[in-house]
Amino acid sequence: MSRYAYVTNTDSNTISVVDLQTTEEVKQVEIGDSPRGAIAIDKKRGLGYVSNCAGDTVSVIDLNSDKEYGRIRVGLAPRGVEISKDSNYLFVTNSGSASVSIVDLSIKKEVKNIEVGRNPRQLSISPNSEYIYVPNFGSDSVSIIKIDYTNIDNTKVITEIPLVSDAKPYHVYPNEDGTLLFTANTFNHSVSVIDVAKEEVIRTISVGYNPRAVITEPTGKYLFVSAEASNAVSVIDRKIWQEIERIPVGPTPRGMIVDEVNNYVLVTAFDRTKIAYLAGQDRISIISIDTLKRVGNLPSGLGACSINIVDTKEIEKTIIDKSKRDISPTNRKMA
Repeated sequence: MSRYAYVTNTDSNTISVVDLQTTEEVKQVEIGDSPRGAIAIDKKRGLGYVSNCAGDTVSVIDLNSDKEYGRIRVGLAPRGVEISKDSNYLFVTNSGSASVSIVDLSIKKEVKNIEVGRNPRQLSISPNSEYIYVPNFGSDSVSIIKIDYTNIDNTKVITEIPLVSDAKPYHVYPNEDGTLLFTANTFNHSVSVIDVAKEEVIRTISVGYNPRAVITEPTGKYLFVSAEASNAVSVIDRKIWQEIERIPVGPTPRGMIVDEVNNYVLVTAFDRTKIAYLAGQDRISIISIDTLKRVGNLPSGLGACSINIVDTKEIEKTIIDKSKRDISPTNRKMA
């Protein structure tokens, strides 16, 4: 067994590494200040990337040793990262500068900065890796960026799709073929369904209070939505486009990932109090997709906001050049 959950802990300034077989936290990796969003996995280089909201950087983590070895300077207050299918580029939403940074991973530097709507949050990449979808929390909209891999400088926003007033989208996620987008509308307590070809919202679905993330699952039957203020995960039936279940989970749920091996959804708990953490309340909830019930927990650090799964068998073994720990001359964090 070599599968681990990597949990982004905003208030611990760490990544928890949790063994999915033993359900034990085996390590916490120290990274930058106020990390946000799930770790992006670079299988080709054996690296992970996490945005540090308070430091205007992206931490680079050696997945073979589970150590941070450098940081990449990006825009202001980054809140999410995605990686291209070929692992050549990293895309970063900068909530403080209303932009998306494109990082060339061969040189670990930002090579382009694209203006989007106000206060962008957790972005997603299309299934074919040709588009970036950006939820603009401050503009109540979704920007779609077309990636030009032949000349990355030609990458640009091709449309901005408006949502309902005061939607405040925190996360956007595509369906299996990229024809639909789903947004978690934090202030509107809803999920919008966007027809990408029509560039318009075709339905809005009421869910729990303050939704923060929305994801699909392998069967295509359901959407799972973390409802932060309801301490629950809403389940939407995609045949009737209605909430059919509201599953109680840990306090302040946010990030989610599907564990396809066990047919689970793993949900982070973002409770930000030391009392809750010491009492064991700051945990990852495990939901069975088969029964739509909470069936267990996993450990995490304080302020667990996002999660991803790493299979070490898929990570290429690489030797990190320790002389290059400071990736950028402006990032002299490490000794």
